[in-house]
Amino acid sequence: MNTVEKYGDTVEDAMQTALDELNATKDEVTFEVLEKPRKGVLGFGKKRALVKVKLTSKMI
Repeated sequence: MNTVEKYGDTVEDAMQTALDELNATKDEVTFEVLEKPRKGVLGFGKKRALVKVKLTSKMI
């Protein structure tokens, strides 16, 4: 699998989840923020961050 989309409470959390799944580092991927997180009011309207991470190179 070379591309994954992951949710997280922050963009950084989502990125780290994707990197862990791809077993890669930030230098080996490109990423796109599909949805920015939103806090909402009293928990209503809260949105998690969504990122798309694509593996560009893998050192063997």
